[in-house]
Amino acid sequence: MVTNYPFVLIYCKYKRILREAPSFCLWWNWWIFSTTTVYEWSAAWGSIERHLLIFHENLISTREKEFCYHTLPILTIIVYSVLFYFIVIVCSSCGNYPNHHDIFCLTPCFLRNGSIMALYDITMHAFIPVTIIIVTNAALVVRILLQNQRQCNLATYTVAIATLFMVTVYPVVINRIISMHTRQLKPNILQTAMLTYLPTLSIIGLPVLSLLFLRDFKATVFSFPEENINSSPINT
Repeated sequence: MVTNYPFVLIYCKYKRILREAPSFCLWWNWWIFSTTTVYEWSAAWGSIERHLLIFHENLISTREKEFCYHTLPILTIIVYSVLFYFIVIVCSSCGNYPNHHDIFCLTPCFLRNGSIMALYDITMHAFIPVTIIIVTNAALVVRILLQNQRQCNLATYTVAIATLFMVTVYPVVINRIISMHTRQLKPNILQTAMLTYLPTLSIIGLPVLSLLFLRDFKATVFSFPEENINSSPINT
């Protein structure tokens, strides 16, 4: 959000990207795709980890277990995402032709022409992690309701996360698959808005949901201290 939004705001104001250079377009696309994949897979692993930690309290009881079940998966996600998109975008041998009047400069050439790599990208980096998020959170809700009726707040939180990703990411996945099979060269206005803003709603919505479901968050943030007015008698 911090690194990408300023570029998007500049484009929305001037209808041009910040720097009209092919190298800038390549690196910007690499950064957007890498960070989006890190975000979605981190959320997917977080859903799995939440499920495990609730029902297996000793899973990270030692530093070695904490590294294996918490730190190592996140590091793997980051390294994989950064290297994958560096290879297919920055080091790609196909032709990337930037359009400085387009919001993302260019569409990486590995996504064009319905290639196998494009199908792998949308499946591995969008469809699978979002499906994991939905399935694991749904399973967690079922287990909570069956084993502990008092965890209604946690059940509501997991349902909200699953719904958020289903509404914001699945339409993008479906749109890209349809575009690949119909060989659509240029997306229309609705498709462009969907590809641009729906993932953004997911990125913004997840921390907001997490804050709203924190214990005593509403009472702490939205409560106002009562002013005690001490009345004293008036001497006449």
